[in-house]
Amino acid sequence: KQPLLFAVRKEDLKIAEALCDEIRKTVAGCDVSFCLIDELSGDIDVLINATPIGMYPKIENQPVSDSVINRCTNVFDAVYNPLETMLVKKARANGATAESGMAMLVWQAVVSHEHWDGSVYDKGDIAQLCIDSAKELEKNF
Repeated sequence: KQPLLFAVRKEDLKIAEALCDEIRKTVAGCDVSFCLIDELSGDIDVLINATPIGMYPKIENQPVSDSVINRCTNVFDAVYNPLETMLVKKARANGATAESGMAMLVWQAVVSHEHWDGSVYDKGDIAQLCIDSAKELEKNF
């Protein structure tokens, strides 16, 4: 088992504590904890940015320091605009596997349409929607 660590901003410490407590109650034997982002140390298997930091128009911002990014093997940034955030760019430059949030945004829309209006999509449709959405975003920004 790999431990799960949530790295949060100071203002989110109470939320992180409640989340860890809930996970421990729900998943028996789960090794989960939290720390401040600035206290992250060691190698990081997967870093997930679930904040809007780095989103247009503040595209030069990043949620963690370069020293943290340099220790990541895999990075997912939920931000979809820009298509390649500073976090994703730096992680890729370091050799990490890194993805932005565009596919997640599209998949959320797909699942909503399937649920609410019975639409059906295959993987090819969804891949094309991701490409089309990225092109549309690039045209507008």
